[in-house]
Amino acid sequence: MTHPWKQSSSGIAVIKLTPEALAAETRAVFSVETMRELGVVPLGYEFERKMFLKRRLLRVGMLRPESTVELDRVEKAARAKLGGAGFHALKVVRVTQDDFERTVSECFPVADRSTRSGRRAA
Repeated sequence: MTHPWKQSSSGIAVIKLTPEALAAETRAVFSVETMRELGVVPLGYEFERKMFLKRRLLRVGMLRPESTVELDRVEKAARAKLGGAGFHALKVVRVTQDDFERTVSECFPVADRSTRSGRRAA
């Protein structure tokens, strides 16, 4: 599957996130609460080949991929769900706030919208 993308100033690809970009095989990697809290969506797997090695990468879209704290939390959450052998590493792309909200709301409807994008209602 190809995704329209452009390069951000940080060198991280920015993709146009649509519901079709969410691979069925990885939709359950993160809970809706985790997705909204960390600003992350699972986009499927990619395989990377180097010499004789083949590595399985979990592709994720993030609102703030430059945050090493959030990247660490995303990887820990994915490993907790998939186990150590589920993937070798993350492959991260940036998604826009509007695309994120629209896609998550459409693909993972929830009754309470108080946890939108990491901001809890007071």
